[in-house]
Amino acid sequence: MASLPWHYVLKFIITGDAAFGKSSLLVRLTDQRFLANSDPTLGAEFGSTLITLPAPEPTASSGAGTPPAQTQHYKELLLEGGW
Repeated sequence: MASLPWHYVLKFIITGDAAFGKSSLLVRLTDQRFLANSDPTLGAEFGSTLITLPAPEPTASSGAGTPPAQTQHYKELLLEGGW
């Protein structure tokens, strides 16, 4: 049995009032389609989707990936909570 390649699993739990659009939002997030007419639900919807990341493209630079200044900028954003 061949498995599908994936990098991340995103799991969603959406809560809210009845007939507020939880099911439509969940279908949009997980299946990339819009569900115009669905049965009303009470309280919560659960779902998940697999995320596959594309292979990184080779660059003409040193090939080290992210430049050190950019990496430092991201670290500062994460530490300051600005992300």
